[in-house]
Order: sequence, then structure tokens, then C-alpha cells
Amino acid sequence: MRTSMILKRSHNLSRYVELPNYYTKFAHEQPAEIRSLGRELQPYARTLRYKELFESYDFFCVYKWESVQNKDTRFHIRNVWQSFHSDIPKGTNSLFVKERMSCPSMDSLLGRKIYGDDTPMLRMSWHRTNEIDSIIKLLEKVYAKENVFHLHSVGISLPQHPIILKQLQPLLETTSQNFDYEKLMSIAKKHQNNQSKDKIKVETLLQGLAQRSIVTPLLLKDGQWLVLMPKEKK
Repeated sequence: MRTSMILKRSHNLSRYVELPNYYTKFAHEQPAEIRSLGRELQPYARTLRYKELFESYDFFCVYKWESVQNKDTRFHIRNVWQSFHSDIPKGTNSLFVKERMSCPSMDSLLGRKIYGDDTPMLRMSWHRTNEIDSIIKLLEKVYAKENVFHLHSVGISLPQHPIILKQLQPLLETTSQNFDYEKLMSIAKKHQNNQSKDKIKVETLLQGLAQRSIVTPLLLKDGQWLVLMPKEKK
């Protein structure tokens, strides 16, 4: 690794950890030692970075990214995301993390091992949506790009979306494992005489996810985040 890259990474690390003075001062003289220290600090810095994302955004998507043969992966990811980002509804503040997702860091912050070991296939985008309509419109754009951004799971900050929490409460009480599509529809029929606009919006959100087998609800981070995962294989 070139010294310039080491120094660049040291700058990123310094945002999250207090580095020894020699880390950058003597990087040009001791590249091997600097690389070793950098490798030790990267997981810690990455977890702190994800902590910032959880505090700054209220919705995230995890994608399965399939690398394209004969194309530079990072260049291709950036170009595809820029094209996708132009279609994101106005008023939605979004960030795409082009590096592969650190599963251990995410699991650590969520308080449960749900993503497991690192995989080069997973990428994340984070969004500040403020309302459920923005989430629905955003996911519609994601569904339209399924050939590139294959949605794996989503996370919703419940304190930021009290309407979703209110409408999901009976669903969470009725089904402890997943939002099975047929079960979801049967619950909706039982309450069809009370079809408020908010309820319809939440059902629209869940139906789109259920059609893609993203139906396993998990309350994580002390009940602050609802993460919807793929249906567990039996």
C-alpha cells in the first residue's frame, strides 16, 4: 500500500480515535508499522462511523450487490448509484456507502447477530425520510432497480416514525416470527372497517416487502429500530 493511501486512511481514522503522534508524523518512514496499526483500528473506527449513521438517519436499506464481469466494481457501483440517486424522491436525504458492509459492526450496534460474517455482496444506503410516504416512494425506486440493487433487508427508526410503530403493534403481537403475506392480508381484512390513511400506507409498505420475502421483523437497538429481514429458510 502506498504511503499516500496510508496517510489518507489515517485521516479517516483520526475522526473517530485519538491517534499517536507518530502515526502520521513518521508514516513515510515506517509504512509497515503504520499499516499494522491501521488494520487494528479500522474495525473500531468503522463501528463508530456506523453509530453516526444510526444517529443521523432514520431508514436504511441493505442490498445484495452482484459484481459485474469485466467492470471495475467501485467505478460501476458509483455510476449506478448516481443514476439511481437522481430518481430518489425530493426531500429524502440519502447516503450510499460504496464499501462493502461490515456485518460485525452492524450486528454489534443492533445488539444481535443477524448479518453474520462479512460478505463482499452487501452494500448499504441510509436515508432521512421524515414520513412514511417518502419510504414507500424510495422503495418503489429500489424495486424498479432490482436487477442491480437486490434488496436484502431494511431498517426503520421507530421513534422517528411513530405512525409505523402504532400500526405495526397489532401485527407484531399477532405474528411472532414473520409477516407472512397471507397472514398479513387476513389481519387487514379483520380491520377493513377501520381503514385509516396511515394504516393503508403501512400495509402498502409491508406488502411491497412481503412480495420480496422480506417478512421477518426484529426489534433491535433496545426496541428503537425495526429491521425486516428475509424469510428464514426451513
